[in-house]
Amino acid sequence: MPNYPGFVPDPLASLAAEFTRLTIHQGWSSKNTKSQKKRRARFYADEWDAQFGHVKNKLQGWQELCEEVGIKPVPSSITQCRKALSRTHINLVNLMDHRRNANIKLIKFHSFKQFRSYTMDKFPERIFPKEEAKREGFIKDLLRTLT
Repeated sequence: MPNYPGFVPDPLASLAAEFTRLTIHQGWSSKNTKSQKKRRARFYADEWDAQFGHVKNKLQGWQELCEEVGIKPVPSSITQCRKALSRTHINLVNLMDHRRNANIKLIKFHSFKQFRSYTMDKFPERIFPKEEAKREGFIKDLLRTLT
């Protein structure tokens, strides 16, 4: 997470709560404007980098993600990881929240329909933006088209 003078991150808070606090701290409009969506997108991408960007070995990153979402046994190749993850429906913002705070349950959806409903209808602020994912390495392969 980038530094904002005077803003002290709460490492146990959800990303949505942290972004709301940051919005207030920075004096940004809380309306869901284009610029606010861009700030949220960058905020999520920065958090992804903080959590997964340290992985130098691409296979290691895929394997860590597989393990995190409960895929067993952990695949031994990137191709196998991709196949396993393509059958797994998780919200990436929820995954980052869970990594920040183990008390936040990682939600695994049984179907794409459940995943889409949760993400689009219940928690639209938990959408990891496609534009940012293109810059984030292996995350782009995990995104699902929701519309």
